[in-house]
Amino acid sequence: MDFALAYFLSCFITCMGVLQVASVSSRTKYLRLFGPPLLRKTLGIGFIIIALPLFFLTGDRVLSDHEGGLDANQQAGIFTFAALISYLLTAIVSQFVWKSKINSSVLEPFRSRIYEYDSGELTFIKLQEKNWTDFKHLIIGRFNS
Repeated sequence: MDFALAYFLSCFITCMGVLQVASVSSRTKYLRLFGPPLLRKTLGIGFIIIALPLFFLTGDRVLSDHEGGLDANQQAGIFTFAALISYLLTAIVSQFVWKSKINSSVLEPFRSRIYEYDSGELTFIKLQEKNWTDFKHLIIGRFNS
């Protein structure tokens, strides 16, 4: 396997694992790919552990950047791209998974605030806008009190 591809896949799988471990918190429902917290934590840690041998056991990884290895700028670019793609893929897949599982009675207290942004159904983008607005008010409230 090509060095850059192995590095990308390793970073991607690791970031997916980290997102699933981080989604054990109750506030990150829309980054969950699986239901129960124990399953998310176990699979997240499993993703992180699987990524290590995927990278280190698929070829010689002791290469200088003059002999086919990656220099620091390439590593930073590949890692950033892998992290971004893993976040977007997690968000998109979880949107489809949780959209079908959302009970509308649970969202009823928030419905008026959701509709402030736009009429229609709750989407990932609307939810993120709501979360950032709530976060901004929370931070401003902490400094004003």
